[in-house]
Amino acid sequence: MIVEFLLDRMSADRAWLIAPSGANTEVIEVPYEAHQPDFPGARTRDRDLADNGDFVLLRSRLLEQNEPISYGPDQDFELPATMTEFSKIQSQLAIAVRPASGDPWLFGLHQCSHPRSWNEADKRLLKSIALRTTDRLNTLLLLREKQQGEEQYRQLFESAPEAIVIFNLKSGLIENFNPAMLEMVGYSDEQLRGMTVQDISPDLQPDGSTGERVEQLSTMTLGGQSPRFEWIYRTKAGADVIAEVQLQQLAGSDNLLRVTAIDITDRRRLEEQLRQAQKMESVGELASGIAHDFNNLLQGILGFSDLLIENPEVQETHRKQLRHIHDAATRAATLTRQLLAFGRRQVLDKQDVSLNDLIDHNREMIERLIGTHIEFDFIPGHSLGTVHIDPVQLEQVLLNLYLNARDAMSEGGVLTIETENILITGEYCRTHRWASPGRYVMISVSDNGSGMDNETLKQIFEPFFSTKAEGGSGLGLSMAYGIVQQHDGMIQAYSEPGKGTTFKIYFPQTERPATTVGNKLSERIQGGSETLLIAEDDPTILELAKTVLEDAGYQILAVTNGREAVDLYQTQGDSIDLVLLDVIMPQLGGKQAFEMIHNLNPDVRCLFCSGYSTNGIHTDFVLRQGLQLLQKPFTPSDLLRHVRQILDKPA
Repeated sequence: MIVEFLLDRMSADRAWLIAPSGANTEVIEVPYEAHQPDFPGARTRDRDLADNGDFVLLRSRLLEQNEPISYGPDQDFELPATMTEFSKIQSQLAIAVRPASGDPWLFGLHQCSHPRSWNEADKRLLKSIALRTTDRLNTLLLLREKQQGEEQYRQLFESAPEAIVIFNLKSGLIENFNPAMLEMVGYSDEQLRGMTVQDISPDLQPDGSTGERVEQLSTMTLGGQSPRFEWIYRTKAGADVIAEVQLQQLAGSDNLLRVTAIDITDRRRLEEQLRQAQKMESVGELASGIAHDFNNLLQGILGFSDLLIENPEVQETHRKQLRHIHDAATRAATLTRQLLAFGRRQVLDKQDVSLNDLIDHNREMIERLIGTHIEFDFIPGHSLGTVHIDPVQLEQVLLNLYLNARDAMSEGGVLTIETENILITGEYCRTHRWASPGRYVMISVSDNGSGMDNETLKQIFEPFFSTKAEGGSGLGLSMAYGIVQQHDGMIQAYSEPGKGTTFKIYFPQTERPATTVGNKLSERIQGGSETLLIAEDDPTILELAKTVLEDAGYQILAVTNGREAVDLYQTQGDSIDLVLLDVIMPQLGGKQAFEMIHNLNPDVRCLFCSGYSTNGIHTDFVLRQGLQLLQKPFTPSDLLRHVRQILDKPA
């Protein structure tokens, strides 16, 4: 080493090369040092040199010229006392070494055993060695910069969050990679090293076969491009990972390509969920947009056909034809309700319900529905929590699942219904992205029928998608999905071809006790002689309601909008026993009309009708106030029953 050569050549006690020293350096490092056994220096004692005033002066003199400077008795300058005391120096000879880049270094000798007089020959020799040291130092600094650059690149390579692969185009093998790549594909270092891109990719990519795409993209990269594209990797476990990839040629190499890949699988999944949600929202908007007018039309068809069917003067032949009209309108009304349920636009009448009681209450009906060739097995959960739901809507969901299970077991089988309390944790949600944490009551509906493949399973909740050969509406499961979502619940399906299907529905638990599930009313509805005010803007429905209620003995006051209803109530309110208000009317809607009438008479009895259930301001107001809502289209008996129930309640 150069300092050892200098120490020996100059017969000194200590030789040193001090690190770059700029004008503002505060602590001086001594990276290179050689010494006689009795005179160790700062490096040997693991000490840096404090840049005190004496050393600043000494250093500044060296930096101002290119010639050696001697310190000691009868030398260029006296040696400062602080330096003599610090390192037992009696004489010093030093020169500034100026490499091609960076600050100058200081190169010199100490004589500690005795005061030494440095002559001109010593100075010429030190300068000559310093010049050669400059060349060596330039080489050393270049090597150090290269090593530092390589270390920085290695650290960046190892710590990069993106997966990085070095791919040899000539051999086709993966030569290097960082930990992020190992994490992405799930292989060990030994397994991945030496594999090909095809080994960790499926046969098909978004834009063609894997082999063809590798060749195309490699040609583009060697041509000076840096293509960005999506690529599918296949993990060791067999799962597909979607990555956003950039390909670049490594500088100075004709065969090495650098692949930088970012895992965007979650982003694509979220985008797909967003598209699905937007599609559902669009159908819901479409359904709700037509629901009001369509339900009004159906209301007239169903209502007047009901009246004609019950009319004894109608001939039996005509009555049969009327039943066909009525059935067709009923199916149309069902489709509208399914669309509204799918779009989460229908009005819910929520109650605190025990799912065990609800399922058990309908057991006889279910067994008749599925037939004797299918066994019904109900496994109720113990100490089952209560859920806050609309029981009628849930019955529609379960009915649809029962019918689908029956159709999947044409040769017979077992329909199994289970209920259970479920706690979903954040850890579970991290691996099941559809889930939300919380306490739920779960209903499981399982069959051992024909089952479905993955492609079918992905589409079952989409509107108008049907697997039935004879053709179904394709709205049953989408309706179920919408109803469950509207209850802040979750529904998932699991199936394999030939192994059956399981639907699991999760409803949030509530702390309130469940209400009793009772039988539906079936007795004949009684009329009355009370005076009713009807506000309805559709003339057909207004005429229908007036006819039904007048035939039942009621006195009817009819108007066509909310403003007329308020004006009439102001003058005749004392004689009006019940107000029937359509939710959506011109000039003044049902909500505003009710509020104004309520100000006139806080004890007013009111029944709302709605065929347009997207307007949450109106429908939520109705149910929140504990008022009655009659959803269009309704039957004459539904209208009479609601009217009688409200009139018979204590004021």
